[in-house]
Amino acid sequence: MNKSKSVLLIVAAIFSGSVLADNKLSGLLEFDHKFNTSGLAEPAVTGYKVGVGYDGFNASFKSLSQSTETNLSYQFNKDGLVQFTPELEYEQKNNAVNVVKGGLTVSGSPFNGLFDNGFRVRADIEIEKTNNERSKQIRLDYYAGKQLDAFYAQAKVIGVKEMNNTLGKNLHKDQWVNLEARVTMTEYDFMPFVELSSEYSQVTKGYETYAKLGASYNF
Repeated sequence: MNKSKSVLLIVAAIFSGSVLADNKLSGLLEFDHKFNTSGLAEPAVTGYKVGVGYDGFNASFKSLSQSTETNLSYQFNKDGLVQFTPELEYEQKNNAVNVVKGGLTVSGSPFNGLFDNGFRVRADIEIEKTNNERSKQIRLDYYAGKQLDAFYAQAKVIGVKEMNNTLGKNLHKDQWVNLEARVTMTEYDFMPFVELSSEYSQVTKGYETYAKLGASYNF
């Protein structure tokens, strides 16, 4: 068992015990497997995620096939009509090009809770080991979701813009839009989900489709 998976198991064991008797404290375990469905020969990506939350503050760690992601966020006004959630994430990749991400999400449930929706703006900055900037992308997300009987459906539109003009000139596109749709079965404690996405690829100079299968457990 590698070090990342060992860390996940240890943290999960700590937070699945009696400490969760405090109703302000919550935990998350998640597993997913993402693969290309367009025929492009690229390896599938498997992820293991563990998270903990306390009174609006959330921290998570995710181990992927070629990287790890550490995320910190805090939700303001979590019981109000509109929530504000700043976040900071660090992605460490095996190819030595790491990514620092900072963003803000504004979310809520308008029209008497008819559906959930939110906007997020995030900056993703790739940093080489020498700390020289390689890529700076601005990402704008909009999502909408709704609970429907035994499952929760969510759709997301993601706009991406490469802000490094020198790098952008060498790309086939310096801005693009990705689409995601996810359905989660919520009638189980361990909730399975299916996600489909259309994502632009600078390698194929076109859109690739992906499927992600997984399950999450909130406690």
